[in-house]
This record gives sequence, C-alpha cells and structure tokens, in this order.
Amino acid sequence: MGTGVGTPHGHSNYTSGLLLSCGWHPNGTPLRLNSVPRAPKTITESLGLKGTLLHDLRHAHATLMLQQGIHPKVVSKHLGHSSVAITPDTYSHILPVLQEAAACRFEEGLQDIAVAMPPIGVRQ
Repeated sequence: MGTGVGTPHGHSNYTSGLLLSCGWHPNGTPLRLNSVPRAPKTITESLGLKGTLLHDLRHAHATLMLQQGIHPKVVSKHLGHSSVAITPDTYSHILPVLQEAAACRFEEGLQDIAVAMPPIGVRQ
C-alpha cells in the first residue's frame, strides 16, 4: 500500500490502511505524528467528557455492547482481543446483570410457548 495510490492528494508516504481514517487533515495534508496522540483528548473534551481517556471510552463501548446482548465472541473480535476468554474476564463485573437478563428472557420464551401450546392430553 505504500505507493500512494488512493491516498489523499496522492501522498506517497502512506503506509498503513489503519491511518487512512485518522491520518489526514480534511484538506488532504497528512497529520503530524505528534498530533495523533492529542486527537482523542481533543475529541473527548469537545464532547464534554473532559478527563475521559480513550481507553475509558473503549471500556464503555464494550460494556454497552455486552449489555445490548451482543455475543461476547463478537465483542472480543471487535476489540481485537487475542482470545474470546479475555472479554468475559475483563468485563465480568457486568456478567451477573447479563445472566439475570438472560434468565428473564428464557422465562418469557417459556411462557410464550406455554400460551401457544394446547394443554397436555387435549387433542386438536
């Protein structure tokens, strides 16, 4: 990818697809390497989250995904964890809430089945 093909304004110093979304100013000039670490602070402060670290947002994002019922394997892959086991180990503080929610959903499913089924021994 280092050919400059497809890079803003034909810059040839582009070396990583990971930089494409955060490595260029809107006018097409490359970001200076020392400005990239400041970007998360600038973004969080503009959102009114002064003092919030980028890693805090990562944890919040993962927690919300798990609370929304997204499978831990999907969350693990999204976060780039080397093993799916890392995700539940890291976010075990929310697992009791998730287990309670899963039990409630299972119970609701059983109730739906019970309503839909005729009583045992009754022919249709």
